[in-house]
Amino acid sequence: MSGRSPAEIRASIESNRAELALSVQRLRGEVEVLTDWRGQIEAHRKEVMIGAAIAVRAAVSLPPAEGMRPPAPARFEAGLVERLGALDDFAASTSEPPRVTAGGFGAHSMVMRALKP
Repeated sequence: MSGRSPAEIRASIESNRAELALSVQRLRGEVEVLTDWRGQIEAHRKEVMIGAAIAVRAAVSLPPAEGMRPPAPARFEAGLVERLGALDDFAASTSEPPRVTAGGFGAHSMVMRALKP
């Protein structure tokens, strides 16, 4: 046992509650200041304008088709067919690599066909 009386324990709990309430109130104020995006923009107006100008210039300098292209994937991995080498014999027998397209989207089956361009 700690040797404290119930009254001392209650007083300690109330003191801790008061400190916690004050800490939470301070934290709310800090969060409000940090998450005020309008205030951040106002405080850093020059940096925001420079960043916006650079972004607009980069977007305008791209050709239209490239500007609308989605970003490239982070990394490319060969598919199962490429890893197994299933198309190696076919590609070796043609002068150009095959293009694989999906056809027959009917209810019964999906047929994969290799087409020569």
